[in-house]
Amino acid sequence: MLDDGQGMCLNEATGFLLRITYLADFVVFGTGINLSTLEKDKNMATGGILRQCLRLG
Repeated sequence: MLDDGQGMCLNEATGFLLRITYLADFVVFGTGINLSTLEKDKNMATGGILRQCLRLG
C-alpha cells in the first residue's frame, strides 16, 4: 500500500503530475516561439518562462 505524504490520494497525485507534464510538454515542444529570445526581451532569467508555467500547473 502506498502512503500519501501530503494528504493527497494516489489518483489526485497522478492527475496533478499528468497536468504538469502536459503543460510542460506544450510549453517546451508545442510553441513555435524561441523562449530564450522572449526571456531576454522581458529581462527574465534563463528558464523563467518555463518555471512560471510550471507554477501555474
